[in-house]
Amino acid sequence: DYVIRLTNYLESQIGKKFVWGETHCTALVFGAIDSIYDTNYYQWHKETHNVDSTEKALELCASEETLQVFNDIGFMEIDLFSIRAGDVLYVASDGYECCYVFTGSHFVSSRLEGLVRVTLYEDLIEYIKEKTYKIFTIIHK
Repeated sequence: DYVIRLTNYLESQIGKKFVWGETHCTALVFGAIDSIYDTNYYQWHKETHNVDSTEKALELCASEETLQVFNDIGFMEIDLFSIRAGDVLYVASDGYECCYVFTGSHFVSSRLEGLVRVTLYEDLIEYIKEKTYKIFTIIHK
């Protein structure tokens, strides 16, 4: 079952230190996809959209690179009320594109200068009220 594979992957990441190219938010998204579908998007992302510094991240975010990549690989935009395990919350904030993987009850992401961590659903929903956000899925297809 994909939820078990997703959960195992996300649990293995929680508590890891934030590292560009390894545990930044889109790396977690592509690792989550790989855990669900046994693909190799994590490595593909690292080879084609390598983020190794804050400067590189801001450069890619300025051109909404994450949205372009999500579109290219077939993510479908859905509404917040349709979100399921494996779906991704995308938030544009302070010059960054931030992504959170939904577990079915919480979100997992990483923070600059921090750790990969869990954010409660209610807390993140409150946070995005004043932000530009989108919900994406590849699970519902």
